[in-house]
Amino acid sequence: MRVNPQYLAQVSPLVALSVSAAITATFETNTAHRLDWLAAVLRLLNLADADIRDVAPKILDVIASRLSGAYMQISEARPGDPSLRRISQLNRQVVEIRRLAA
Repeated sequence: MRVNPQYLAQVSPLVALSVSAAITATFETNTAHRLDWLAAVLRLLNLADADIRDVAPKILDVIASRLSGAYMQISEARPGDPSLRRISQLNRQVVEIRRLAA
């Protein structure tokens, strides 16, 4: 979390996608930072890249599921939390990218 998410532009697409899976494992801490990192990965994601073409759909499914779970958990605990809007937007983006990856 101490590194700027733009750092991901310097790593391979597979590493960036792996980072997105790792950072979405939990949203209990540093939620805003985790969402920033995920947004950075989604901006950089190129589904035409051969290195990620086969694994991207599965990883995106996992991320979408984690985002949905985080949304439900946060909305129950803190219904007015501003991160809910961002989680919802990113989840829609992940689902759309996943649809394009199919």
